[in-house]
Amino acid sequence: MHELSICASIVDSVLEELKNKKIAPNKLRKCGIVAGALRQIVPEFLKDAYKMTTNGTGLEDSEIVIEIAALTADCPDCGWSGELKELNYLCPACDSVLKLNNGTELYLSDLEYIT
Repeated sequence: MHELSICASIVDSVLEELKNKKIAPNKLRKCGIVAGALRQIVPEFLKDAYKMTTNGTGLEDSEIVIEIAALTADCPDCGWSGELKELNYLCPACDSVLKLNNGTELYLSDLEYIT
């Protein structure tokens, strides 16, 4: 379950961000993240891992909100551009190898807290 190690990094990042803003961890309500489709994150597992990772910290009553970013690509040969519904790296129009635009990202998108 790679979601547990991902959550450890998320929690570290959130705590650092709150520290920089001089906000107590117990004021966090929601932590939003964006994860690319190639990360193969299972949202339910990530939510469970977040609960486990934040247990005993000032973040334990907060919620994680996960947005899975679509995998998109461009074809350098025919100009096709679009979202890939499955992991196929060949252009649906001409069978050339696609150039991936995204899919591996993982970042904090927003924090909702009480001041």
